[in-house]
Amino acid sequence: MSQTKHGAHTALLARLTGILVIAIVVGAAVAGGYGYGMIGPQAAPGPAASKTPLPPAGFAAAAEPTADALWAATKEAVLQIELARPTASLTEQPKVLKPTPTRNAASTPIPARFRPIPGSTAMGDGALVQIAPPFSGSAYQVVNGWYRDAASGTERTVVWAGSATGPGGVPTGRGAVVVVTWHLGAQDGPASAQSTEPAAYLSPVDDGPLRIAGASGDLLILEAGQERRLCFRVSERRYVTCPG
Repeated sequence: MSQTKHGAHTALLARLTGILVIAIVVGAAVAGGYGYGMIGPQAAPGPAASKTPLPPAGFAAAAEPTADALWAATKEAVLQIELARPTASLTEQPKVLKPTPTRNAASTPIPARFRPIPGSTAMGDGALVQIAPPFSGSAYQVVNGWYRDAASGTERTVVWAGSATGPGGVPTGRGAVVVVTWHLGAQDGPASAQSTEPAAYLSPVDDGPLRIAGASGDLLILEAGQERRLCFRVSERRYVTCPG
């Protein structure tokens, strides 16, 4: 009895297997027929009919490439080529431009020179000027002055004409010329110039205060009272006979 049941089960299993194989074959044939136009309605012949076969069932048709896609692909290809190409900036050291050395103005001090005195009037080798003297008015009363600078510009001589004073700063009838010289060092400015002590030269006559009226070179022409004229040579620091 058991052998009979076993045989029945075997026959049933064989029959089911055959049916499954037939179903698979038929399904494949149907799918192939629709995919390649063998089964189902065919497109009418004519110029509008497409000769491009349809994709198999279950697969989407490939999209046609657009202009934007082609341009993006082209740019990507060009970029890859440029990245693969060796460039000078990657293989060579950058050139550093060196500035042209310039002379440092601060390293070369400008030689100090005396500047012209504002308000002065050219006269002889120097200029007539009205400036305050570096000495007290209790010793000498000043009428006017004259100055001259050396060619180097570092030496200045100033001459004041006037008269000597007596006790209490009272003017006397004795004329006088007072000379002071200033010197500039290499690093000095006009404000730090060194001066000599005032040197006074009294008039040889008692005709009152002296006044600088003119100059010829460094020869000063002095006027005194009673229409008297005296001359003083600055470079020699002495009174001399006036030229006729």
